[in-house]
Amino acid sequence: MTKRNKQLIGLCAALALLLGGYLVADWMIPKPKTTPDSIPLHLPDADSISEISWTRDDMTLTLAREGEGWRYVGDDRFPLDESMAQTMLTTLSTLSASREIPDVTDFARYGLKHPTIVIRTVTADGTATTLALGDQSALTGEYYMTRDGGDCVYLVGEALYTDFSHTLYDLVQKETIPAMSNLTHFSIMQDNSALTLLHLDNSAEACYNDAFHWFVQKGEHYIPLDNAKVTQLQNHILNLTLAHCVDYNAGSTELQKYELDVPRATVTVGYTQIKPVETQEKDAAGNPITRDEKTAHNFVLNIGGVTAGGVYVRLGESTMVYLIDTETIDMLLSASADALLPDDICHMDWSTVNSVSVTEANQTQTLTVTRSMPSEAASSSAPEKPMVETYTINGREIATDVAQTFFDAIGALKATATQTPQQAQSHDVLTLAFKRNKANFSEMIMTLAQDESGAWTAEFNGMLRPVASEGVEKLFTAWNALG
Repeated sequence: MTKRNKQLIGLCAALALLLGGYLVADWMIPKPKTTPDSIPLHLPDADSISEISWTRDDMTLTLAREGEGWRYVGDDRFPLDESMAQTMLTTLSTLSASREIPDVTDFARYGLKHPTIVIRTVTADGTATTLALGDQSALTGEYYMTRDGGDCVYLVGEALYTDFSHTLYDLVQKETIPAMSNLTHFSIMQDNSALTLLHLDNSAEACYNDAFHWFVQKGEHYIPLDNAKVTQLQNHILNLTLAHCVDYNAGSTELQKYELDVPRATVTVGYTQIKPVETQEKDAAGNPITRDEKTAHNFVLNIGGVTAGGVYVRLGESTMVYLIDTETIDMLLSASADALLPDDICHMDWSTVNSVSVTEANQTQTLTVTRSMPSEAASSSAPEKPMVETYTINGREIATDVAQTFFDAIGALKATATQTPQQAQSHDVLTLAFKRNKANFSEMIMTLAQDESGAWTAEFNGMLRPVASEGVEKLFTAWNALG
């Protein structure tokens, strides 16, 4: 026998040994029994189940059917989210396996010697069914499961594990933030500060510009606020999510622990609910005539102590306590009237201004606006056109674009900070007196002053605010251009 033949025989023998070893190993490993379709487990029908319980981490929770609903067996006061029970029932009654491994003796291999979750159902006739969940398959993401302590292991979808991983507080039916519109007031009360915002639908009597709708009251005056800034602040409440309930039945002792017996702050939102109500009257077509029924409501959020996970809150006098993120609460508690003021010093509707008298260095000149109908509007059939405006100073006509640049410069004055500046150590430099064609706020005055450091302030509509020097310079330039 040649050397080459001996090598071939040796290789064939080695291959035979490898094949034999593989067949023996393959024979020894339990094989999942698979079928083309899923394997039905024939669990009890959802309507027949009267009790569900599950144990995880040595904690057992039990839900029992009561009439048409469900309750938590541990405490009849528990506000159970019954949709969670319905989800569990659906998952159980429709459960099937993708594979089965029969005649298992080594349950530890599948994490079933000490199951992760044990689920037990009881039907109305007393029939009990027990399911035990073990490890998750790294290959399919499914879970190994046994039924009633049998020796067959099934692979089932992860929905069973997910639906029965819930802790008690995952099952809480949380309170809801009402849908609030037609807001009337918004307040944030703290130990050392109080902020109350008032909404006026018709603000013409309270403000020189009816584009403003939110105000703070200062004595007899209403200070207008920036509508967008107020909306942004209110959205922290209107879009609030009560994600995590920490106590569903807090008494006086628990409220003290959460610092909610005497809240650190209270946010109140006043709003009007409007719904149509049918009257006894009918219109010409015989349809019922409705009227709007308005009901006033207050939503109250009490803010308590701070913990590592957020801030404790409760709604009004509720016994339920929630934990919400610190950032949301910080945005509410840091709010101030100064921060909500418009950036513009003067938000004037120039169509209401008849004249502006400007006093500088004890010299006063008046820019007068005269409005007239355009000649084309003489015919009633002609489309409506804006009034023609002409501008004069002491009888001398001013070019329209030059006058408009002056008005634009007034409107472009911007506040530079949210803090109210000190009036001391400043002297008036420019005074603008507006005369308007309105019954309310028919005369208004703006005073620009400069302190020793060169910083500017503007006093207008009862507010004294720091103003950007660039804007003041442009205003002087525009005024000087009028001649």
